[in-house]
Amino acid sequence: MKRLGIVLAVGLGSLTALGACGSNVDNSDFPDTGILTIPDSGNTVNPDIPDGSSGDAQLPDSGFTKCASATVAAAKIPFHLVVVFDRSSSMCCYPGGRCYSQKDPNNPAITLPAERDCTRADSRWGVSTAALKSFFANAKTTGSKASLVAFPKRAISADANSSADSTRVCKNEYYDGNDLNDLDLLKDVELYEQALPNATASSALIKPDNGGFTTPTKHAVNGATTVARKIQAAAGAGEKTALLLFTDGYPQWCETQSNDLVDSIANVNAEVSAALGSGFKTYVIGVSSGADSLTNLNSIARAGDPQAPATGDAAYLISVNDPAAAATQLANAFDTIRTKAASCSVKVPTPPAGETLDPKKVNVVLTSGGVKEDLAYSSDCTDANGWHYDNLAAPKTIDLCPGACKKLQNDPASNVDVVLGCETRGDIVK
Repeated sequence: MKRLGIVLAVGLGSLTALGACGSNVDNSDFPDTGILTIPDSGNTVNPDIPDGSSGDAQLPDSGFTKCASATVAAAKIPFHLVVVFDRSSSMCCYPGGRCYSQKDPNNPAITLPAERDCTRADSRWGVSTAALKSFFANAKTTGSKASLVAFPKRAISADANSSADSTRVCKNEYYDGNDLNDLDLLKDVELYEQALPNATASSALIKPDNGGFTTPTKHAVNGATTVARKIQAAAGAGEKTALLLFTDGYPQWCETQSNDLVDSIANVNAEVSAALGSGFKTYVIGVSSGADSLTNLNSIARAGDPQAPATGDAAYLISVNDPAAAATQLANAFDTIRTKAASCSVKVPTPPAGETLDPKKVNVVLTSGGVKEDLAYSSDCTDANGWHYDNLAAPKTIDLCPGACKKLQNDPASNVDVVLGCETRGDIVK
């Protein structure tokens, strides 16, 4: 049976987002949304590429010879995104209005009420939901799925010490996808595994909580992580799940309750760290009229993503003082989250019918910044610019090491060629 050489071209544009560089720790690989599969049939053979039986067929400038004999189309593997969306009343703030009540500077005896209106397109709610709807409808999300967990679940009653309302607002199980009883005014998950793109998917987004002031972030993240576990348990091979926390401020109110209801930045960090330990990164988008109210969200972003910047902004902080600019910033943030960690893995190609594939005759060529680079196999990524199999004994995916992965991600025009048929370069024989 003839061993066939194949070239599989993978462009960054076809690697749809949210993920990390291929490493030997699977939990850091979220989301491998661009892992590509090769059909078992229907492969197109390019008659202009020699089959390696004679001459020196060569991938241009790659340095590999007698390797190219067919080009195989690839299909994306989707990602799963659980959006944790803040619906607290401060999301109804708008530029020029009083977001919070305050003393009248001309008469301290008078308290001026907050001015909030979520029906305004320039409110945080209006700008944020418009961006979310645009993301759900974006053709670049094709094949992926989204879920939506909104918090808090209901307005707190006039009695701030109401045990019934605090139970509904500040308990993990009210966000975990299991509706507990008929007293719930809202479902735990407003949207579950909706196939994208879908222009109407976000119509499931619930209305803002105009009457409530609580932001139980810890409990919402905990419940959303449970939702992510359920999704991942049913996901296909290579599919990954992540959380996207979308909020306008600090967790609050629940920290004033009993110890089991504590909600603070430190506890939110603990929750997203636990989610990361389960294999789910957490990305953070913050919207506000003042960056000072969102400073701590950077620490949440760092706790939820080991690839987040160590200094500066790790979260995507959006100022909505200028709604038009904010809408553009939000659209860019969504797109960056989708693309910045584009998958650095491809599935080991399936050769055409009647052919066999030798795992030790596979090579990888990376083109980034207009420079073509032959990558060497590096079983433990000692060579940061190398690559390795997920399992040499029974390989399913080809994973780029961090250096090569970064090059791929930083250049939108970059691409990877997987060349079959030549002896693998590097330490694969170890």
